[in-house]
Amino acid sequence: MNAAHSLTRGIATALLALPLAAAAASPVTATALDYTQVTEADLADHWSLEQADIRRYRNYMAREGRFFYAHLDPIMVLGIIETDPQRQARYAEQYLMAERQRIKAQTAFAQAVGAAQFRLFGKEKYVDFSRLPQAAASMPSHPPAPDSAPRPAIRSLPRLDPAGLQAGDTVDVLVDAACQAGCFDRLRTLVQTPDVHVLLYGRDFPDAAALVTWLEAGLASWTEAERQTAATRIQPRHFDPVVFADIASAPAPLVLVRRNGQLVGRLP
Repeated sequence: MNAAHSLTRGIATALLALPLAAAAASPVTATALDYTQVTEADLADHWSLEQADIRRYRNYMAREGRFFYAHLDPIMVLGIIETDPQRQARYAEQYLMAERQRIKAQTAFAQAVGAAQFRLFGKEKYVDFSRLPQAAASMPSHPPAPDSAPRPAIRSLPRLDPAGLQAGDTVDVLVDAACQAGCFDRLRTLVQTPDVHVLLYGRDFPDAAALVTWLEAGLASWTEAERQTAATRIQPRHFDPVVFADIASAPAPLVLVRRNGQLVGRLP
């Protein structure tokens, strides 16, 4: 091995060893980012304010505002803390004009993104999120995408035999205060089905506590073992009209069956 090759190999070995030596010598720590300090004159010019306004803004943010208004711009902060109606009105006008400019810029960029999307990828099919299992149980808040299959109304859901419930199914049970024997007989049947979870919704109850009181009164006639099972399998919920869509006024008890998050039918 000649001298030049030996020297080159020695340098390469030393360079490769440097990172390992540095890692062993000192722990890795986060490096704080330090931004260039913006002067009062720069801020005043950017926000169309006086330097006295900027000083007042900075003093307030240092003492109190940083705990509440760190996400707000100087004009809005100054408007919030201003007590003089005329000065507050001036800040309000400045904020309004600046906000309109921001909206104009954001809208222009959104239009540019839409144009780029069409230019680069052409006309693509809509994504119909209502077909996802997570959305199958909810009413659509927007019209369905073109060419998408319509979702069946809950009224047209197939009737399911209670014996056909599967482990892991969830049943949404709608009851009201006037429903007594029929509702509790249905609940008793459901909690006897292995690994079926019952979400209990009370219609026309004043609050969740009233629904719990109704449930406890009805369970009083059950055996101790049945009450213990009910305590782990029945979950009282606030009434949610979206869950029952267009049949929230149907006679109680109303039982809907969900499997893997998707509404599959209703029990007779």
